[in-house]
Amino acid sequence: MTAFFVTGTDTDAGKTHASCALLFAARRRQLSCAGYKPIESGCPVDGSPGHDAMALGSAAGTEPITTYTFAPPIAPHIAAQRAGKSVVLEPILTRAAELQDNTDFFLVEGAGGFLVPISGNASMATLAQELQLPIIIVAPNRLGAINHSLLTIEAARARGLSIAAVVLSAVANGAGDGLENRQSIAQVGEVPAYELPHCNTDLDMAMAAEPILNALLDSD
Repeated sequence: MTAFFVTGTDTDAGKTHASCALLFAARRRQLSCAGYKPIESGCPVDGSPGHDAMALGSAAGTEPITTYTFAPPIAPHIAAQRAGKSVVLEPILTRAAELQDNTDFFLVEGAGGFLVPISGNASMATLAQELQLPIIIVAPNRLGAINHSLLTIEAARARGLSIAAVVLSAVANGAGDGLENRQSIAQVGEVPAYELPHCNTDLDMAMAAEPILNALLDSD
């Protein structure tokens, strides 16, 4: 089995775009897949799957898989407070272990950036540490990507986590002409770095992500 934690350099960095592309590519290789969005805000209503969980489920060929969902499109810990709830890591870790044990290719997608709080004493970084999965960092392929990617790399490594890849995601048509971004991140951050273009169909996403998937599987 192969599993990764997908984090972003910020909210709307393209995490779901990149995760779905990798899941589509894995399914083309006949791998059993799951994409888990344990915490999501900005959902239709509290307790129902949001856009990201729905997209991951569609890409993986499963139902949406999530644990905590909140309606307000705000930071998860604030959304949870407003709903009178607390985000607890234990059920997330239990669900992740079950999914990892029963799939060939498994992604856990965080919410927001790496240091976003999810409770009074935990953040997405805490969840990543508990999962102990290699990290895929997704950054929008635009000005600022180098600095934001290197900061996230440094924060993850400071917590003893390994970086599997940085994916520069073009989440809109015309974005992503960032060869210099990729080269700089790879050289300075000493990590594999890839560009993922904007894609309009599931097949396009799978084919665009195939070289990234192959590298991830080869390094596992």
